Amino acid sequence: MLYPQGEVPLVGDLGFAVSVGQEVRIGIDVTNITNLTPPHGSCGKRALKYYDKYSRNSCRMECVTDFMVESCGCKMFYMPGNVTICDIETAYYCGRAALAMVTNISDTCECPVPCSQLIYKPILSNAKFTSDIYGIYLEDIYKLPRVYCDKNIAKLDIFFQELALHEVQEEKAYGILGLLCDLGGSLGLWLGGSILTVIEILDICFKGCCGSAWR
Repeated sequence: MLYPQGEVPLVGDLGFAVSVGQEVRIGIDVTNITNLTPPHGSCGKRALKYYDKYSRNSCRMECVTDFMVESCGCKMFYMPGNVTICDIETAYYCGRAALAMVTNISDTCECPVPCSQLIYKPILSNAKFTSDIYGIYLEDIYKLPRVYCDKNIAKLDIFFQELALHEVQEEKAYGILGLLCDLGGSLGLWLGGSILTVIEILDICFKGCCGSAWR
């Protein structure tokens, strides 16, 4: 799994598999997502007990851990905190039931969308490993039989797909400037209005109402 530093790796949910006997090329596509803060957006963060950096995965893991500790009095070995790790029997009977209820309590966990986050998207391609010629090289240099390499070794090449960072920014759909521009455009298109025209209309009305008094 590819993830930013400080993020909780949910390998079981978001990871990808690499098989032995293959050469896998993993290109990384990096995207930086920026969300709007309230009142125009709903992004934010909350203080976490077990993690220094906020993310939705960290928040959800903390929520699941608290539910597990409350239900079973212990935690699974991969969960954060200094709580006692469940033994095999408790983890099997109580832990499995508690984790099965996570989907039902996920809505009660207040984990807002972060205002800024990096996403590493992998682009995978693979080929057979090893080839006949490279198998001979491994046998000569490392004294590894070809059959052993096919059943126990995988080769990974990890690189950036392109030397650029994709930016995705959430913006206000309609702001004050847009409203003024639309009003001005509508007046100019449908009414032929302008500042000078409005002043002339006010001048005519004022003279019509108060002209006799001036005379």
